[in-house]
Amino acid sequence: MGNKWVGPYLNPHTNLTEIESGLDLVWRNGVKEDKVVLGVAFYGRSFTVSNPGCTGPGCEYASGGNKQPCSHETSVVLNSEIIDIQKRTGAKGVLLEDAAVKQMVYDTNQWVTYDDEDTFKLRADYARSLGLGGLMVWAVSHDTKDATFNIAFAKAANRKYQAIAQTDDGTEVITTPNPQCKWTNCLESTY
Repeated sequence: MGNKWVGPYLNPHTNLTEIESGLDLVWRNGVKEDKVVLGVAFYGRSFTVSNPGCTGPGCEYASGGNKQPCSHETSVVLNSEIIDIQKRTGAKGVLLEDAAVKQMVYDTNQWVTYDDEDTFKLRADYARSLGLGGLMVWAVSHDTKDATFNIAFAKAANRKYQAIAQTDDGTEVITTPNPQCKWTNCLESTY
């Protein structure tokens, strides 16, 4: 809020139209397409809208979105939390095709944009059309426990994925559950 360049207006944080503008700077500086990797998000940016009757891009927001139980950050909603919100409220995402994001309004005045299976495909197709070097995600830890978004991302990127399973030769496979809301620094053990 108070930023003279963008103002207090709702705008998707992974907006493909803005990515195109950013890439124009990259191309003008001679960077080759195969050296560029396009990112997608496993989280959304949320806002509290000023007027619940105006919830589209360009409408004003009053503040950052409410903190969620896992991310504990204003304006950050992990994709796993988006699924929980959808289950709790019945809210559905609406595709903003030009921006290649989903928009969702929940709890009357909360607004979030995020990436999912539909937007992964749009972004992967876009990256392929430009001959980009690949795709990446930030951050895999924001996925659901059953890897909903990792699987959808792999599908959009035309990559195979393999689930971990116990072997047939009797080898015991031991897995350590990864608590969805527990984070560590590099090389820092939590167990």
